[in-house]
This record gives sequence, C-alpha cells and structure tokens, in this order.
Amino acid sequence: MARLSVRNLEVVLPTNRAAFSAQSFELGVGEILGLLGPSGCGKSTLLRAVAGLIPSTGDVRLDGRTADEIGWPRFRRHVLYVHQRPLFLPGTVEDGLLRVLSYRSAREVSSASTMETGTATGMATETEAGDVRLTRARGSVPWPDTRPRAIELLAQVGLDASILSRPADSLSVGEGQRAALVRAFLIAPPVLLLDEPTSALDVGHRDRVEALLNDHVRHGGAAVLVTHDAAQAERLCASVRSVV
Repeated sequence: MARLSVRNLEVVLPTNRAAFSAQSFELGVGEILGLLGPSGCGKSTLLRAVAGLIPSTGDVRLDGRTADEIGWPRFRRHVLYVHQRPLFLPGTVEDGLLRVLSYRSAREVSSASTMETGTATGMATETEAGDVRLTRARGSVPWPDTRPRAIELLAQVGLDASILSRPADSLSVGEGQRAALVRAFLIAPPVLLLDEPTSALDVGHRDRVEALLNDHVRHGGAAVLVTHDAAQAERLCASVRSVV
C-alpha cells in the first residue's frame, strides 16, 4: 500500500479555470516525488490541495485512509505542508518551536474535525494560539527533552543554537526556510510537502538541507518536493512529475 495516494485531484480557481490538470500519483515509504513545472503552473496550489488547506475535488489518502477518517488535524500533522516563505508568529525562534510542539499536542487530544486555515508549521490562528496556551499549561510539551534535538537539527542545516533567542521576525529568508524545516522535523511527519525549501539558500546550505531530507526518507519518511531545479530533482527524487 502506498503511504500517500492522490487520485484525480483538481482545484478550480474563482475564475472557473482549473489551477492545474487533474493529478494522480502514489508515494511510497522512503520515497521523494519531485514536482517540476514553470512558475504559475500550480505546483504550490497542488501541495496545498494535498494538505487539505484549500478546497479541491478528488481523493487523497494516507495509508489508505482519507482525512475525514483520520481526522483533519491529525492528517495535517502527518501530511505536513512547509511553505516556501514560512510565516512566524511574534516571539523568538524558540517560542516558535515550543508553539508548534504545543500545537501538535493540542491537536492530538482534540476531537475537533473541522478544517482550520493554518498549518502545523506554526501559521496558527488566534484560536489555535489559545489551544497552545492551554496545552502548555497542562505541561504536555517536554521541551527540555526536545531542545537538544532542536539544536542538533539547527546544526544540521547550518544554524547556531544562538538563533533560538533571536526574534523570529529578524530572520533572513534563508534562515526562515531552514528554521521552518527544523520545526517540521521536530514534528517528524510521515509525509512532508515541501514548497521549494532551498530556493533562498546557497549551495552549501542547500546541500545540508538535502542531506537532512535524505536522512528523513532513509528512516521511513516520504516527501513531495516542489522545485525548479531539475538537477536537484535528479539527485533526490525517486520519480518526477510535470505539473501543467
């Protein structure tokens, strides 16, 4: 059974035009699927549709189960979308990492199945921020145990531990991309949906991120990677699709 299966997925824009041609594909454990295509062809929209962040038609399943069967919050944590230019709530980078772990814990115990507009990478709504505070008060986030792993991940993408105390809004685009990946890997989702995660990075930092992604799939993860770099797709991906 495929880890992630997508069948006849379509998004219709407000202009009544299809955002991309109907997409069907499967992603196995330990695989990276590359999505290539020109700017504006709908690659990012496709990722957001797979994650259930925008209305779509078609069928998306994780391990044979739909998001309705799994529960939308849990599905979005397990099929995790990482934006090309991730947003950060006010506070330090460390606050952001704590917040996303709290978000995960709150959603784990929540029975809500309604669709939220944020993602599990920290783009939380005001209501979600309330969930974070409630969960943190219950002591469900073992940050002292998780902090060494966060520092390890930061080092793997070329960031010093001192970045934890910096205001999140002071990060450069490239630093923000790498910090967002650290957030995602702390959650350790089965499937990552990565929207050009190295677009703002130099070659050295790109190679670090690629090594981390390879480590993710070696340990049973999977990923869908949007990229404009055909050479990157050839290095990383078991298969490549063109989006039109």
